[in-house]
Amino acid sequence: IPKLLVDNAYLEALNRADLVLFSGGHHLTDLLGTDTFCGLAMSFLIPLDSDKKMILLPQTIGPIIHPTKSIIRILNRIFIESEKIYVRDNASRDLVHKVCPDVHALLAPDVVYGLKLDDAPATKGQPKAGIALYCNYATEEGKKKLERVIDSLVGVCGYLVERGYGISIIPM
Repeated sequence: IPKLLVDNAYLEALNRADLVLFSGGHHLTDLLGTDTFCGLAMSFLIPLDSDKKMILLPQTIGPIIHPTKSIIRILNRIFIESEKIYVRDNASRDLVHKVCPDVHALLAPDVVYGLKLDDAPATKGQPKAGIALYCNYATEEGKKKLERVIDSLVGVCGYLVERGYGISIIPM
């Protein structure tokens, strides 16, 4: 696997995780070409190939300008095999429904801006939820957005902790 797509830290963290949460936006788009789409989609496919449960946190999905059979097949697999799909806009929800009419994407605020980049300690044997982050949102711009979504982040983390998960950040 080329280092530009995923690095060893990602693979090692993925190996330790029982559940992978994906955040971000415009990772699943062909705006920069099919090759770029496939490279970014690799980050979503590796957890599925590793038999990890996966949840897509609120993000923009698409647009897909050139819906080739390969792109649709990749999106189809990601959408069908994800435990849950949350999107942050109607266009993303419509794209999920167009590609997979039976898959329901939920509209929700983007919680990534509320994440702090630190690992919570986990008890031995405790399942872990890895939150895959493509970018560091600790910038001034990110801090401004943090105020709007902190309640959603707390809700997601609380949900996972109640179900016995330890939470860690997986850098992508």
